[in-house]
Amino acid sequence: MFEPRHLKAYLALVKCMHFGRAAEMLGISQPTLSQQIRMLEEAVGAPLINRSNRTMELTPVGRVFAEDAQQILTLMERAKRNAEDILSGEEAEVKLGVCPGTISSGFLINLLAESRRRWPRIKVLTEVSPPTNLAARLSKGQIDIYAGLTTGVDFPQTVTSQVIAEWDAVLAVPRSRLVLEETTSPEFLKDETFIYLEGGEAGYPHVVESILGFTPKSTLSTPSSRLMMAYVDAGYGVALIPAPDATIRGTNTLIRAVAGGRGVMKARAARLAVNNAPAVRRVYDVILALSRNGSE
Repeated sequence: MFEPRHLKAYLALVKCMHFGRAAEMLGISQPTLSQQIRMLEEAVGAPLINRSNRTMELTPVGRVFAEDAQQILTLMERAKRNAEDILSGEEAEVKLGVCPGTISSGFLINLLAESRRRWPRIKVLTEVSPPTNLAARLSKGQIDIYAGLTTGVDFPQTVTSQVIAEWDAVLAVPRSRLVLEETTSPEFLKDETFIYLEGGEAGYPHVVESILGFTPKSTLSTPSSRLMMAYVDAGYGVALIPAPDATIRGTNTLIRAVAGGRGVMKARAARLAVNNAPAVRRVYDVILALSRNGSE
């Protein structure tokens, strides 16, 4: 059986790769840290660290165990939090990840307001990042719920999700590129550079193909929606975006519908299937309720 303090000590050492700095970060002495690492190695049944006078490195077992240790701690902390939720009633924190469209569409505001109305003692802590980044954090248990665009996202089987919105796909194009028509024919875009959010390398070209009928010849990734729209505004290329993101365009960017009106981008609510913490289920249920009300 692994002790949580030994796992935390090992993860601190993996992060610092130095006994002195890791001990300082944990607030314990270096001999105590060394003893905890030795006890953990005994429990594992193999060395986790190669030690020498000059360098320190993880063994092959140590590298694999570092990932396992984080997952074990995450599950232990979740189990403890579940028990605390039950004992303390409704008071808890829920970590929510959203994409910019969840904010600009007004969905997040409605979610925060309704969650506070129903469960005033639940704190919803929100972070914004590209969908693929948040999907990865959700899979690792680092956030509780994701609510947003799922373009280019492939959830593992450990994640359960439901569609909460379907946003029209629109084009963000520089004024210098396009005549001022209300719709844009895909034929005019085949030679353009398509700008997208980082992490979508695998899925974004397929989304463009499904909506516009061709695969981009050239692409450019950016770490945020605002930066993506800044590149469009500067004339670097075009972007296929969900309609709510049109609100963050610059003065030199035009938003145009796709000719034929084809194409939607789905937003989903997702959580780990094993995460049945009462507070998480309550916030998740609020998301689904808002989704149903919005579609009626």
